Amino acid sequence: MTAKGTVYLYFKNKQELLDSVVAYCFEPLETEYQSIANTEGDPIRKLERYALETLKHTEKNKQLFTELRNVMFGTVDQHIGDKNSWYWVTVTLFASTLDEGVTTGKMRPVNSVKVAALFLDSINSLMAHRILLTATETIEEDVGELMELYINGLAK
Repeated sequence: MTAKGTVYLYFKNKQELLDSVVAYCFEPLETEYQSIANTEGDPIRKLERYALETLKHTEKNKQLFTELRNVMFGTVDQHIGDKNSWYWVTVTLFASTLDEGVTTGKMRPVNSVKVAALFLDSINSLMAHRILLTATETIEEDVGELMELYINGLAK
């Protein structure tokens, strides 16, 4: 039997332990993001794939994310302040895809970091929606609506 405090030989405090668990949970998704970013192709489809893979990952790990939801979303503000956190790594990756869209003429110029953060936060909101509510839409329908909103806006 191991002593109760043994975990603190590996982690300085509870927050570091929780951050490690969250990072571990998102590691496969970050690998998928890198794979998407490194492919040739339409930047708009890449953004769609980022959203699709995020929601698939959430659906596949729904029970885990249900347990971690308060930890994940409760510490997002802390991660926003840390430019080396998973949040900013992801925002930077998404921003480079937006920049690619501008360079190729598929998107108008925008503040890519700000829009990437908004896009990631929108995906996180969809994750929370799928975790907390019984989703009646498919993942693909949710991603389609997200992409429609980001690419075409709300105007008729």
